[in-house]
Amino acid sequence: MTNLTKQHLGLPHSSIKQFSGDELEIVAYHLDSPTKLGEYNESQRSSLASYMQRMVEMIGIREPLGESELTFLVKTLISEFKNFSGHDLDRAIKMAMTGKLLDRNGDSLGTHYGSFNIMFLSNIIWAYKKYRNTVISKYNRLKQRAMLDTPVAPPSKEEVYKLGLQLFTEEYKDFNLDNEKYIDSETYTLKYYSMHNFLMNNGVLSKDLEVSDKTIRKVITEVFFNIQKSGKTPKEYIINF
Repeated sequence: MTNLTKQHLGLPHSSIKQFSGDELEIVAYHLDSPTKLGEYNESQRSSLASYMQRMVEMIGIREPLGESELTFLVKTLISEFKNFSGHDLDRAIKMAMTGKLLDRNGDSLGTHYGSFNIMFLSNIIWAYKKYRNTVISKYNRLKQRAMLDTPVAPPSKEEVYKLGLQLFTEEYKDFNLDNEKYIDSETYTLKYYSMHNFLMNNGVLSKDLEVSDKTIRKVITEVFFNIQKSGKTPKEYIINF
């Protein structure tokens, strides 16, 4: 797996080391959301049929699948496992053939007994899904832990200014629509304090001006009245103050 793919996982190196190569591939397939079997077009279905014949040869079955057997196999895979991807199917078969998947009794699924049919593939897919779900749960757990451990950078001065101006401008628009209604409204006091800090930090209000829950509404609305009289936008008023 390339470093780019590892970065795509969004995990620190210490967490990535907890996954095997097969597990990393499974997580990568999960994140990339490959095309599902049920979404295959005619060309992809034909490619799936060719893939099935290659697998028959690779695992050592002497007789290739007949045309009717192959058609039935492909149609059944697409209808019964429509949410399964071709990537996962390939990984599942290869893991089964190397003894990495176990059936419901805990036995290896690598033995095909000379038969490559839907029952054989169903058992492999069942075991792979179980294995995959365990891997994805592990990934989600480590991903959540990594997010919690990642320090959140404080906002920049530009971001603070942008957010402050956005709040102040939105409140001024409400005020400008109906002064009296705005003054009598139940606007949260916290908003007034946020706007007060914004205006104070940008030189519109003096830092020596003391405010309380009773006076802060009047202080802010006086600034709104001044902007209204100036004919400027809130941004123009603040910049040119």
